[in-house]
Amino acid sequence: METLLYLTLLISGFYTPSSCLICQYHVINIEKTWTDAQSYCREKYTDLATVDDMEDLNRLITSANDYKFWYWIGLKKGDSMKWHWSLADRRFYREGETEFRNWDTGTPQNGNCVFMSTAGLWNNASCDDQHHFICYDGECLHTNDEACSKCCHDSFNKSSYVLWFLYRNQSQRKFQSATRSTR
Repeated sequence: METLLYLTLLISGFYTPSSCLICQYHVINIEKTWTDAQSYCREKYTDLATVDDMEDLNRLITSANDYKFWYWIGLKKGDSMKWHWSLADRRFYREGETEFRNWDTGTPQNGNCVFMSTAGLWNNASCDDQHHFICYDGECLHTNDEACSKCCHDSFNKSSYVLWFLYRNQSQRKFQSATRSTR
């Protein structure tokens, strides 16, 4: 019965046996339109880079520091004419994180897609322009559960860990019991 409960939770998505990870950025030094860059990032990594706060911005700047280009990031003006991140699922963000911006002086102006300088300043341009871009990968480095809930695909939380731990222990007990009974 307990196994059925855990499997139901696993399939429903409530329980995800994820590791705690922090996002890793990947600078892509080929030029693409914003939409093509987004498709590339989603195919090979997770999505275009998102920036939740100054800590994220500093990690992003460090990733792009060896290059001297403008880079698409995952910020775009949507149909509602409001800025939103490419990874739009609000469950991946804490309160206020979707509102972080680092506009260059005099921006935003015309254009619905955002690119970043190596200094970390943002500007907007036509989504049809071609720029290098930065992807992020939500499956990277082990870290604490706060960073994990901020960056990862699989939103890790303590209740998920407890469920995983209980399920693992129950499975081990059943295996040990079955092994003993066959001796």
